[in-house]
Amino acid sequence: MKRYLMILGMGLALWAAPAMATNIVTFDPTGTAGPGGDITIDRLDQAPGNAIALGASATSTVGTNFRLLYQSNLGTAQLANVNVYSNGGLGHFFTFVAGFGETVTQSSGGAAPLLAFGFNAADPVNFFKMYNNTVAPGSNLAGTGFTAGNQILSGHIIGSSFISNFQVVTPSQSPNPLDQSPNGNNYPGTQTVNGAGASTITVVIDSFDANFFPDLVVGGTLTFFNTNQVLPYLEIDPSACFSSNGIANCDQPGVSSVGAVNGFSGPNTMFQADANESFQTTRKTPEPMSLTLLGLGLLGLAGLRRIRLIKH
Repeated sequence: MKRYLMILGMGLALWAAPAMATNIVTFDPTGTAGPGGDITIDRLDQAPGNAIALGASATSTVGTNFRLLYQSNLGTAQLANVNVYSNGGLGHFFTFVAGFGETVTQSSGGAAPLLAFGFNAADPVNFFKMYNNTVAPGSNLAGTGFTAGNQILSGHIIGSSFISNFQVVTPSQSPNPLDQSPNGNNYPGTQTVNGAGASTITVVIDSFDANFFPDLVVGGTLTFFNTNQVLPYLEIDPSACFSSNGIANCDQPGVSSVGAVNGFSGPNTMFQADANESFQTTRKTPEPMSLTLLGLGLLGLAGLRRIRLIKH
């Protein structure tokens, strides 16, 4: 009896187990139907962008809840570390926005604390979106244009494998401007702490435009972000504003909300953030009839007579 039930269990296990596939996906930067324009990629490497922690600073204590907002332009799409598409190519511009809750889980305290953060599933804001437009990239300085055009990919963040931290470093110079980018200091009245951090974030895909991503699977595809955060801003301009929900354009103040010293004055803290995104996909689930036949085939190994015995 146990042997026959084990065979039945094998059938149910194969029904439930996802079939893992390669992390190479199809991307069509033109967004046209059919295979024309399709390329294969394994990473979307975003250009340096902006992040803001709403309600957090270097002085935040363990248990503090806050919300992180993020926005950036696509840099390149890659395959095996080779660039196969650059943002703006073929007249298309791609942007990213995200928002989710975090909780301070560790802090070493002192003038230069090391902080660690966990995912806060209770925060009602939880989104990741990728947009396409044919006009212009998002403006890091203005903070506008990151939700322009059409949404082509969306998802939500989960707590699985979530890692995030930031090490505050006492500035070696005074004053220490927040904006030290090549474009010049656009916020001369705002100083900052120094520091660096990293995050690993998992996103479950909720929807996608099949003209851009023809082989993604809703709910069956995970996107992994590896993000580096640094202060001060050395490569791009700090943003004047962010999207609070991934839809609105420039409705959350940026630099004006961090106080005289970013990272200490509060109430919010901004970072230069540089992310890349790879895909961990699962194949589409077979049709229910195919699954049923698979289960019957396994049971058939025991013979019809023995199946009758199990029923009795």
